[in-house]
Amino acid sequence: MDKKIKVFLAILVSVIVLVYFFWMKKPGDNQKMSEQLEEPEVSQVMLESVQAVNSAKNKLTETNMRSLQRVIEASIAVEGKIPEDLRRIRQGNPPIGEVFDAWGTSIKYEKLSEDSFRLISAGKDKVFNTPDDIVLDY
Repeated sequence: MDKKIKVFLAILVSVIVLVYFFWMKKPGDNQKMSEQLEEPEVSQVMLESVQAVNSAKNKLTETNMRSLQRVIEASIAVEGKIPEDLRRIRQGNPPIGEVFDAWGTSIKYEKLSEDSFRLISAGKDKVFNTPDDIVLDY
């Protein structure tokens, strides 16, 4: 058989199969399927989705904090000391403005000693000094 005829017949058979399945589908099938999904299953899916979003936001915040850490460490290498606050770093690096966590709250900087500093995200509740804070010491 000619190749064009084979392709035509394959397409025709595919269309007939699709029409058959659409024709045989009953109007109430969609509602029956949605009724089969019980409410606890939907709640579980929603809970898992929220947890996945929060996990992604935590990872994004930690990445932002590590980026800020590198800028601070570069400043330490140039200045020879840990900055008291981030104002001086921002003055030397105009593109570096406020650094925010994934929830839109500014990341807090604390100088702990002459050798160490801390970066703190308020976390998803946007309140510092609560259990969901993300704290990284350097």
